[in-house]
Amino acid sequence: MEPLLASFQKFKVFFQREKSLNFALLQKLRPFKARVLFEIDCGDYLVKTASCYEDLLPSFQLRQASFLDGKFNAPLTYDHLEIDRYDLIADHILIIEKKSTKLIGTYRVINSLFSRSFYSQTEFHLEDFLKTPFVKMELGRACIHPDYRNGRTIDLLWKGIGKYVELTKPRYLFGCSSIKSTDPQKTQLILSYLNQKSYISSEFHVIPTDAYKLNFPVIVHPQKNPLEDPKRMIPPLLRSYLNAGAEIHGFPALDLEFGTVDFLTILDLEEINPAFLKRYFQAKNPSFSGDANA
Repeated sequence: MEPLLASFQKFKVFFQREKSLNFALLQKLRPFKARVLFEIDCGDYLVKTASCYEDLLPSFQLRQASFLDGKFNAPLTYDHLEIDRYDLIADHILIIEKKSTKLIGTYRVINSLFSRSFYSQTEFHLEDFLKTPFVKMELGRACIHPDYRNGRTIDLLWKGIGKYVELTKPRYLFGCSSIKSTDPQKTQLILSYLNQKSYISSEFHVIPTDAYKLNFPVIVHPQKNPLEDPKRMIPPLLRSYLNAGAEIHGFPALDLEFGTVDFLTILDLEEINPAFLKRYFQAKNPSFSGDANA
């Protein structure tokens, strides 16, 4: 019983520490104001950036349910919010169903016009990428309520991205794209598929940080199971990035806290799929801003 009691005490200390950290971050977020403010009427839905502290709380609650505990119908409580220090420097794209006023999707955006730090740097070495010129925009913490996980909601997320791009003119969109699994065989099948389709690039010499390195060997050409289709293992949002023209850079990282394998994804808007450019971005030949923080 003693080892079990010791484990419980460690968990209790960890939980109390996380609770205190959340409270401290929430206090710092109380004066929150959007760096880029917009609102798009999309029929039954509203796509906007969070404008105040009260807008942020449902977003953190949806993230908590999506990434950690699965409690989508739980009441909002301050100790059950997924939040970290990067929320202090980010904007947050929200998708709201008008009829119910329910938040159904969210995206965190960190733009190099306003920040030199990005969440992706905790998982990957990005020095070569970040020192390149032009504005860069990190997309992260994307999540959709399970009742609305369909092509329509992904379309709305892209509309929000397109509007933010229009207003800040980045050249690069990047971030961690997650596979909800830590299974070595599944990871190897997906990696092999991405390699065969020439989705993997070594241009910016991206590698995982020590804390996020895979703890199993990667076989680029694993033995295939005829019952497993690696294309179907790729989440819809990552598929949409690849369809837009994004590339995977380097080997993936292992996030044990969220139980995911993460791929560093970069989309050069100069190379974007013309169909995505026409549908989500205003200019046929977008101009890109220089990066004040480069």
